Amino acid sequence: MDSPLNHKNKYVGRLILCALLFLFFWSFLLPIWDIDVWWHMASGRWIIENNSLPSSDPFSVFSAQNKIRTDIVLKGQWLGQIILYEIYNYFSDDGLVVFRSLLLSSFLLLTYIRAKLLGISESTSLFLVCLIGFNLFGFTGLRPQLFGFAFALFVFLLIDWVENTGKTRYLLLLPAIAIVWANTHGSFILGVVLLFIYSILNFFEYGSKQNKHQINPGILFVLAVSFALFAYINPNGFQAVRYIFELQISDLQSRTSEYTSALKIYTLGYPLAQSWIYLFYALTLTALPGIFRLSPGKAVITLFLGAISIDSFRYYLFFILISGPYVMQAIMQYDRVQIFSNSLSDITPLKYIIPLIVLFGAFILLQTNYRTASVPHNINASRYPTVLSRYCSDKNLRGYMFNYFGWGGYLIWNLYPNMKLYIDGRMLDDSKLDKYMNMLWATEEGVQYFKNEHFDYVMIPYFKPGTKQVYALNRYLQSQADWKAVYRGNHGLLYRKTGVPK
Repeated sequence: MDSPLNHKNKYVGRLILCALLFLFFWSFLLPIWDIDVWWHMASGRWIIENNSLPSSDPFSVFSAQNKIRTDIVLKGQWLGQIILYEIYNYFSDDGLVVFRSLLLSSFLLLTYIRAKLLGISESTSLFLVCLIGFNLFGFTGLRPQLFGFAFALFVFLLIDWVENTGKTRYLLLLPAIAIVWANTHGSFILGVVLLFIYSILNFFEYGSKQNKHQINPGILFVLAVSFALFAYINPNGFQAVRYIFELQISDLQSRTSEYTSALKIYTLGYPLAQSWIYLFYALTLTALPGIFRLSPGKAVITLFLGAISIDSFRYYLFFILISGPYVMQAIMQYDRVQIFSNSLSDITPLKYIIPLIVLFGAFILLQTNYRTASVPHNINASRYPTVLSRYCSDKNLRGYMFNYFGWGGYLIWNLYPNMKLYIDGRMLDDSKLDKYMNMLWATEEGVQYFKNEHFDYVMIPYFKPGTKQVYALNRYLQSQADWKAVYRGNHGLLYRKTGVPK
C-alpha cells in the first residue's frame, strides 16, 4: 500500500507533467510553414468532392510516367489527406495549428505513460518528455506523416502495456491499426518491419525474467503476420513495398532535405536542433549494452532505427519516440546510476526540486529559443505567395503558369482549377525538376524549354530565398517585349504574356 508521502510525490509529479505538456502545447502553436500541406489538403478536397481516389493527377501537373510513384502519392495517403482537409474545412487554419499542437503534445503524454510502465523514475520520465519535446520542433510540418508517428508510438505503447499487465488481448488492436495506418501514410511498412524484428527476436528472449509478463512468441508472431496482411488492405496493396525500395535508391533522395542524415541537420541551418539529436545519440550509445541485457529485440530495433536515421532525418522521430523510453530504462539500470538515483530519493526535498528544475529549464529554453504563433497569423506568409495568389483569385485569372517549386502546393490549393501549374512538391516526375531548374536560371537549354511550354503566366520570387541572388528568369522576362510584370506581391512577381486575356 502506498504511503501518503508517495501519493504526494505522484501528485507533484503529475502537476509538473501537466505544466510541461501545457508549455510544449503552447510552443507548438507555430504558424503553418510546410509547403506540402496545401497539396495534401487539395487532394483530400478532390477525393471528397469526387467520392473516389484519383487514377491520374487531378491537377494536371504530372503525367503518369512512373506508375508506382504516381499510385503511392495520389492514393497511398488518402485518409490522412481527408483528415487534414476536413479539419481545415471546419476550423480553418486555426484548427490545423491547434490540431498539430494537440497531436505533438499527445506524443509527449504517451511517452510519459510508457516511461512509467517501464519503471522509470519521475525525474527521468520528465527529462525524457522534455528531450523528445525539443526534438519535435523539427517535425512541425502538417502532413500525413504525423499520423505515421502516432501509429508507431501507439503500437509500442501496446507492447509495453501488455508486457507490464499481461493483458495480451489488447494486441488484437494491431490489425485494426494496420489498416488505418496503411491508408493514412506509407510509413506503415516500417511498422511491419519493426513488428517482425521484435516478434522473431522474442523467440530467443522468451523466458527471461526482465519483463513482468512476456508476450508468448507464437502469439506475437501471428499478430505480426496479421499486421502485415491487414496493412496491405490499401489502394496499392503490395506495390507500396516496391515504391519504398525504389525511393531509397532514387535521385530524389539527394534533392530532398528530409533525406539529409540526422547527424548533418546543422548543414541546413539548424544547430539547435542538431544539439538535441547529438544528445539522444550519445544517450543511446551509452544505453545500448543495457538495452541488450533487458531485451535483445528492443536493442535491435533501436540499432535499426538509429541506423536508418543516420541515413535519413525523416526516420529520426520514429527512432526517438519508439526507443527513447528503452534508452532511459537501460541507463537507469546501471549500478552507478541506481546508486546516485537512490541517494537522491533518500533526500525528500530533491524529489520535488529535481522535477521543478526540469520544468524551469524547459520553460527558459522554450521562451528563449522557440517562438509561438502570433494569433490570428497562423500562416507563415514568408513561405507562400499569399498576396500574388489573392490577386489571381480576385482577377479570376486562367491559364498555364510556370511557378516557383515551393509555391506549387499553395497555388494548387488556392487556384485550382482555373490555373494549371508547371510543378509542385509531389515530385512525381524527376525529369521535370531538371527542366524547372534550367528554366528558373534561364540557361540556354532552359530558355528553349520555356518557349516550348507556351506559358501564359509566370509566378516566381525575385531573389533566391535566403540570398540576394536574382533568379535569371526574372531578367530574361523583363528583357522580352511579349512579357510584362503585372503585379508585385510578397517576395515575388507575377508576369503575364502579351495577348493573354486580363
